[in-house]
Amino acid sequence: MKEKENTDSEILGKKITRRQAVSRAVAAGAAVGVGVVAGVGGYFGGISAAPTVTRTVTAGGQTVTVTEPAKTVVSTVTQPTTVTQPTTVTQTVTRGVALPDEIILGGVGPLSPPGSVFGGEELRNGMSLLIDQVNKAGGILGRPIKFIFEDTKGRPDEGVAAFTRLVEKGAVMVLGEYHSSVAVAMIETANRFRIPFVTSEVCADTVTAKRSPWTFRVGGMPISFEFELFATFLPAHGYKRAGAIVEATDYGRDGDKFFKAKLPAAGVEYVSFELDIGATDMTAQLLALKERKIDALLNIHTNYALMWTQAREVGLTKDKGVDWFDPPGSAQFPDFWDVMKPPELGIGLPFISFYHVKANSTLGMFFDKWYREKYGRGPTYVAYEGYDTALVAIDAIARAGSVNDEALRNALLKTKILGTRIGLPPSPLIEFTSKPEPAWWFQQWAFAPTFLNVYTAVRQESAQSEILWPADWATVGWKKGVGVVPKG
Repeated sequence: MKEKENTDSEILGKKITRRQAVSRAVAAGAAVGVGVVAGVGGYFGGISAAPTVTRTVTAGGQTVTVTEPAKTVVSTVTQPTTVTQPTTVTQTVTRGVALPDEIILGGVGPLSPPGSVFGGEELRNGMSLLIDQVNKAGGILGRPIKFIFEDTKGRPDEGVAAFTRLVEKGAVMVLGEYHSSVAVAMIETANRFRIPFVTSEVCADTVTAKRSPWTFRVGGMPISFEFELFATFLPAHGYKRAGAIVEATDYGRDGDKFFKAKLPAAGVEYVSFELDIGATDMTAQLLALKERKIDALLNIHTNYALMWTQAREVGLTKDKGVDWFDPPGSAQFPDFWDVMKPPELGIGLPFISFYHVKANSTLGMFFDKWYREKYGRGPTYVAYEGYDTALVAIDAIARAGSVNDEALRNALLKTKILGTRIGLPPSPLIEFTSKPEPAWWFQQWAFAPTFLNVYTAVRQESAQSEILWPADWATVGWKKGVGVVPKG
């Protein structure tokens, strides 16, 4: 994915360079994002116990220095730009609309098989952390938030049932989901009940391509955007034959369709096999890929443990001339290093992530601290997405001053908030597109951070990974058949 120096930004309304866009956006809008509720976790309210953080990073041609004293955030982007962020916002209750005694937010995600249990837990953890902080600070619009998280089991029918239960329990918004097929199935339910559905870690183009007025995507970028990283990376590094194991879901099929269109056009042969999400054996398909003499093996399946285990067993490994790639980003899950036997196989396995420490905002630095304190380990990108999704929802409620469906939808459309992660140029803020074309761009956080990352040592966390791609953000280089090499 190559970024042009001049970007026609629908958000800023005119052509400007990436450097100018980030500088202006931070100066104009960064203050919007961090004062949603007074007193949250020592960050929103500036509690004196909050730590002081000073940090300078350079990425994509931008130098960002962030200093966090107790009550003031100072951000400098390229040229000195000082932004003092408020510790409170005015919450105006819409007259004529009665508020309930408590505001119910619903969450959805897989907490049992065949879904990705860890993915659901990470979403719930991130959302719960913020909601607990908001409640300790006095709630929103003078009301406490009641958070109900329902298990979708990674199945569309269970997702629809979970969404319906949340509506019946009085949820004013539904947040989350990890599996695209489940989210797609829930969209019609959101439309029917006119309930805003703010999705997190779902990447199939179909999610936003349906152009549902009630569906917004905060977390994962559409496959047609994120998989472009591989469509440019593989041919740029000399790969000729790529093979994939694909899950039979909207996510898997959208990814497969994208690679079938893009890779051959770039000179890379592509062959794939589709398997059910609950598949327990991939040996035959992997052996077939081995016969095709592939030099790149892509996993587009939830059961990554089975995928990499059996790939190793049949001899599809780097020492046999096959490099591994992980589009879903499964390498960021805590059991990844236990799945890799030996663990050294996990070094140099490129994976997509919607997070990197270089894209952390000041809030993101605090989130990392809070998460470690509460859960005893660092957060994955999915937890960041969960926190940001809840942040967007609570911010919309505060600005709407109401739980009326249209008021909430209109507030979401006007979202302009700095989350835990800084967006890619031209805008660092979370804000939703309104363009209907391309369809998958509709009501999407247009510039969510999206990287191809890689580990360079055993047992690293995702926060310790390096960036491989896009090239102008890269911190390390890559050589086919070798793996990670020094940049340049």
